[in-house]
Amino acid sequence: GSGPKPERLTRAEPGVSHVPESWSRDGRWLLYSIKKDDTFSLMMLPLPGGQPMPFDNVRSLEPIGATFSPDDLWVAYAWTEAQAPNRGLPNRGVVIQPFPPTGAIYQVPREYRDFHPAWGATSSELFYIPTATRLSLVSVETNPTPRFGKPVNLPRPATRRDRGDRCPRSPS
Repeated sequence: GSGPKPERLTRAEPGVSHVPESWSRDGRWLLYSIKKDDTFSLMMLPLPGGQPMPFDNVRSLEPIGATFSPDDLWVAYAWTEAQAPNRGLPNRGVVIQPFPPTGAIYQVPREYRDFHPAWGATSSELFYIPTATRLSLVSVETNPTPRFGKPVNLPRPATRRDRGDRCPRSPS
């Protein structure tokens, strides 16, 4: 309550939604999606007071979930083809692009309906969800050009259903 007043950074027109995606670590860039009709478009906004611009004309039929790498040099996002051409990539999956965008796109090894990428503590690993019940990790080497390791499925935490018992009750 004692900090600066909130400041509106974008203003959506009627029937359009703006979805925040990721801040750069240096605080100079905001990635956000515009949802209009059935398409999401990825935008970048330089701060303070810059004009929004498309992030390499990225458009997706499903939420993008863009995120800056820890060094602010890459952006990972999920993409489902919304327009042709798709630059020779499969029509969905997790990709990374340099930041600022150069037009180069690198596909993370595809497993299934890959979505919701998240960088690890460094830019050398990327987590993502290939299905609703799995989490995967892939190593990323970005220099001189991006290369990916083989995806590793991570163990999922046990749930009540897996243990075959009920939630423990607190002692009385």
